[in-house]
This record gives sequence, C-alpha cells and structure tokens, in this order.
Amino acid sequence: MEKLEYEIEFITPAFIGGADQQAELRPASFIGLLRWWWRVLKGWQNPEVLFNEEMKIFGGGGDKGSAGKVWLRIKNRGVNVGRDVKGDNRLQWYYDKRLGQLSGKHAGIGYLFFSVVSLKKRDYLTPGSRFVLELVGESEFLSHAIASLWALSVFGGVGTRARRGGGNIRVMDSQKSFIDMSPREPFPEWLKSQYTKALGAVQGQGLVKEVYVSKKTFNTWAEALSEVGERFMDYRTKNKGRIFDMGAFGLPIRHRGNAFLVAEHYTRRASPLILKAIKVGDRYRWMAVWLDGRFLPKGEKLKFRGRPGNINLNPVKEFLSTLAAQKIALSQGG
Repeated sequence: MEKLEYEIEFITPAFIGGADQQAELRPASFIGLLRWWWRVLKGWQNPEVLFNEEMKIFGGGGDKGSAGKVWLRIKNRGVNVGRDVKGDNRLQWYYDKRLGQLSGKHAGIGYLFFSVVSLKKRDYLTPGSRFVLELVGESEFLSHAIASLWALSVFGGVGTRARRGGGNIRVMDSQKSFIDMSPREPFPEWLKSQYTKALGAVQGQGLVKEVYVSKKTFNTWAEALSEVGERFMDYRTKNKGRIFDMGAFGLPIRHRGNAFLVAEHYTRRASPLILKAIKVGDRYRWMAVWLDGRFLPKGEKLKFRGRPGNINLNPVKEFLSTLAAQKIALSQGG
C-alpha cells in the first residue's frame, strides 16, 4: 500500500459545495472528478470493459458494487470562503444597454461566471486557497488516479462553472512520479509529453480533441480568464441569431422570454468546450480545450419553442479559429 500527498491551490474562484450552496471541500466531489477524467483519458473503449475497470479502481455502489483500490482524503491547509466574487476580487464589469452586452475591464469573467454572479450570488473558495489531497492505494491502481489528477489540474476545473474558468487548480507539491504535475515552459512541449505519459498510465486513447493556449502570458488569473471570456462573449453575441447552432456549446440555452433551447429527450448536455486559466511558473495563460464524443444520441433533435432542429458542432470550430492562440496537437494513445 502506498500513500501520496499533493498540495493543491485554487487559482480561480471555486463555486463548490453541498446542497445548501455553502462553499466547502468534499472528498466525494473529487473522487467523482477523478473518475470522470479517467474516462476522458481512456477514450473510446468497450463500455462494459470500461465500467468494470473503473469499478475495480475507484469502487462503486449498486448490485455489482465493491470497494475500490484507491482511497482519497482531503486536508484543509488554508481554505478561505468569499461571499462576493466581483467585489472581493475587484472585478469590473457592467451591462451596457446600448451594446446589449457586458462591458468593462473584466466583462469576460462576468460573462463566464454569469449564472453564479448575476442570477444568484454564491459563496466560493477564493484563489490562493490550499488543501492537501491524499491518495492511498496499490501502485498498480494508484497510477491511474495520478494520471486523472494531472488531467483534472491541466484540462479541467472543480465545481459549478468548471467549464468556464471556475475552480481551476494547480498542484503545488509534485511528488516524484512518472508524470510532472507542475506546468512549465515551453508549455506546448511540456503538455504534449505529459499527456502522452497520462495516456500510457491508463492505456487510453484520450478524448481531448484540440487544445488552444494563449500565445502571451498574464500577471493574474483575472487578466487571462477575462480575455478568453470576452472573445467567447463576442462570438456568442454576434451569432445569437443562430439559435440551434449555439446549442453546440451546451444545453439548455435560455433566451429572452424564458424560452429554452433543449434536446427533445434530454434537459442538459455539458459543453464540449472548456475555457480555463492555467498557471505556468509565476505567470498565467488561458486555454480552450475541445473534448471529443457524441454530443447527443443518434437521431436526437434539438427543440426551441416547439420547432425541431439539428445539432451542428461547426460553431465550436468556428470559435476556436477566432482565437489568436497556439494550437497544440496532442498524440493519441494506442
């Protein structure tokens, strides 16, 4: 049995908590995230084989439930709770009635965090909050969890708005292992080499389709996230008339008059596009990550005010082409 401890820092606000919406760290949330990113790394595989392997590593309930081979614990090392993400972080944006959209220095963040700062303010864990994530297990299975933690820290986020820059983390204390947890320059080369190692650890093909990273670096997470958020806002605003096409960025989509774009038989579909900040050394970059996978089951239609429509993923590609960013080609496992 082996035990590894990783000190982790939130680099963007994390909207994470229980049913009462109070910000807190929950081990169950992190084990769920490790399972999810493990599936992303595994990629297209036989569903039954994939399910059985996941159960063996992480455990699960139900008729075929069993204890996993990897355990996770969390230790608080200085987690701070904020009440007003806009005021606490001195973020500046306002709604410009003339333009019909957000304006200001950090309008991009206001757009990305809209549901948690405009519709209903939520408590959050502040950037700089730290905790220790402890992984315990047999080395054979522990390598899978380590690869998943790497993928979570590099490609993902934690909590609500995780696909729009919320809850981005970095691993502060990188223990000696097969993979380097600490992003470094030159970043594209580092990313490609470590992604290959992560795929090798889980024997996967990977579902990370494309990655775009800002060419320039920023002093703060707010500068990085606001820039990519503003570009996303501009693209969505210019194309808001393409109602069905905008479904490519996730469902449901609310329009004026409380009309929603949804799928015929599904209420939600997470966006295949992740926008986030990443800290490389003492500087920040923004990233756009496009995940592969079937958007909706075959034959499923979109629906808006009773009218059916087809899903079209071209808008994701269109948006990525507008980014003045470096595209990083990632190798796929065998």
